[in-house]
Amino acid sequence: MHSTQKEKPVMNAISRFTRLGAIGAGIAAGAVTVLAPGASAATTGPTPHETATNRHCVADEDMSSMICFPTEEQADAFSDADAITSARVVRVILYDKTGYSGASYRIRGNGKCSASTADVDGSVWYLGNWSDRAESFVTRNNCDMKAWSAPLYLGRSFSRYFDHDIDLKEGDWRNEITSLKVS
Repeated sequence: MHSTQKEKPVMNAISRFTRLGAIGAGIAAGAVTVLAPGASAATTGPTPHETATNRHCVADEDMSSMICFPTEEQADAFSDADAITSARVVRVILYDKTGYSGASYRIRGNGKCSASTADVDGSVWYLGNWSDRAESFVTRNNCDMKAWSAPLYLGRSFSRYFDHDIDLKEGDWRNEITSLKVS
């Protein structure tokens, strides 16, 4: 990946704070640290990728942007504030531990899901660094999730759409989700 590609999410995240106006400013106040080239990557604010201290990420379904925070509360506050101005809402939260714990990855889409699982409301063809990592998940905004073990919705899949799983051990799904659809 070229360095310019890595920088793109930073611009998206900063632009998103700008679009959020006063709400975003409150969330970001004192949290965004702009580093000079070669400066230390240690930061107390949001980052465009997961770090040891920023383990709770928010990403769009098209994977065009991601921003990570030190706490779930900060990730939720960012998502809630952004939903006011953009209509993007969290549809799925993946956790890297059972019991909805550990690092988390919030996947957002445009609006709530429909009441039917006969249509697909959103999808992620490849989860990137979150592939083969989830041990539990929960859905939000009227969504249910169906997962696959390989990119592009290939490999084995859930038998149907589900709204949560506190432990993906059943069906041997721990650390196996690589792509998903929400409906």
